[in-house]
Amino acid sequence: MRASAREPQRRSRKPVTRDVLDRLLATCGGSRTIDLRDGAILLIAFAAGGRRRSEVAGLSHAQISVVDPIKLKTDDSALPTVPCVRISLGRTKTTTARQGAFVFAAGRAAVALHDWMQHAKIMSGLIFREVRKDG
Repeated sequence: MRASAREPQRRSRKPVTRDVLDRLLATCGGSRTIDLRDGAILLIAFAAGGRRRSEVAGLSHAQISVVDPIKLKTDDSALPTVPCVRISLGRTKTTTARQGAFVFAAGRAAVALHDWMQHAKIMSGLIFREVRKDG
C-alpha cells in the first residue's frame, strides 16, 4: 500500500444505517427457516456494534449466554424489561481470545437470535448454519 500512488479510501462508501437495515429486514419478513436465520444474522451483527462477517458467521453456542433482562425506567410503576444476551467475541481482528472481549445485544436482536436457535434446535456448535432448499 505504501508503494501505491493511490490515496487510501474507505471500503464502504455506503455504511449500513438504520433505514438500510430496516429495508434488509423487510426482505426477511416471512416465517421460513432462511428468513429467521437471515433476520437474526442482520440484527445480531448490527446490535453488537457492527461485527465483521467472520465474527458473526463463526459464533458458536458456547459464546452466547442469556443475561438478566434490562429494566427500563419509566414513570409507570411496572418496569418494562428488554431481553438481552451476552456474546463472547473470542479472538477478533483487534483482540486475542484471552482478553475476554464481549458485547451485549438486546431487544429485537436478542429475540431474533432466541427464535432462530429454538426453531433450528441449536444446542451446540455454530449458531448460523446452512439452510438447504428443503428448509
